[in-house]
Amino acid sequence: MILKMYINKILKIFFIIMIFHSLILSGEKTGTTSANFLKISPLPKIVSLGNAYSALNIGSGALVYNPAGTCIKNSFDVSLSYNKWFGDISNNYFGVVYKSNVGFFGMSILNISTGDIEITTPEKYNGTGYYYNAKEFLFGLTYSDYFTDKLQFGFTTKFIKSYLFKNIYSSSTFAIDIGTIYNFSNNYSFGITLKNLGNDINYINESSNLPTSLSIGFCGNENVNNFHNFLYAIQLLRYSDSKEIFSIGFEYGYNNILFMRIGSRFLIDEKQDNQVERFSTGFGINLTINKIYLKLDYSYSNNKWLSDVHRISINLNF
Repeated sequence: MILKMYINKILKIFFIIMIFHSLILSGEKTGTTSANFLKISPLPKIVSLGNAYSALNIGSGALVYNPAGTCIKNSFDVSLSYNKWFGDISNNYFGVVYKSNVGFFGMSILNISTGDIEITTPEKYNGTGYYYNAKEFLFGLTYSDYFTDKLQFGFTTKFIKSYLFKNIYSSSTFAIDIGTIYNFSNNYSFGITLKNLGNDINYINESSNLPTSLSIGFCGNENVNNFHNFLYAIQLLRYSDSKEIFSIGFEYGYNNILFMRIGSRFLIDEKQDNQVERFSTGFGINLTINKIYLKLDYSYSNNKWLSDVHRISINLNF
């Protein structure tokens, strides 16, 4: 009887997700989305695993990836990350999750800014002495919980604001993310995430869709002994404006203190050069200070067409 209830719940969730998938991602809409900062991966741990995030339960770091992955063991989990992109573009992230008696509640903030860009004209192509900047911002609220001892479910409601030119040309909208993680055991999990379901963003007289995405992933965790651990994650991701992207990542952990990671992403399209990035790699360090668990992560991404990107993050849980 209990097993039948579990199966029914899983089938209902999968049915809903597949309906959304058929409605939103069925057509080819390459190049028609805005707020593409939502595609940027802020956390170095996820980046160094090739962005294969769907089946990972990583607490506050999962708020902008899979809301179902925010089911934490301790009372509070806090994450902060920073990365400096090419062209002086900066990307920052903050997330916090609180464990209550009725589930897990989270809040996330993600922003990207170009910094100051000097305005040029045909007459003053070396610069006018006047500057502008563009920036985009996300604020999200998340709820997640265990449907059963194996099935996690979560959703995020988020407010998105985009400024193209200072505060003059701007637009805003709301969107939601939905995610599930099914844990076959303590070592194997399967996740599905549907992200950026919302209204269009409007600039003056133009309207563009959000980059809606569907991702399906699997994660395995192999404990060789008390000192050595291997994690692997794979994922298939589809954006509404692009072909499918296959991600794969590996992590080696020593004594639950030091972690080394490597991963990559590939565009599934026979007509194009399919490598999204050459590779990403990174490491993590876990420390315990007065019953506070501290995690430090770093990643390096070797991009094919643009300059390399470095990311750092800190996570606290207590």
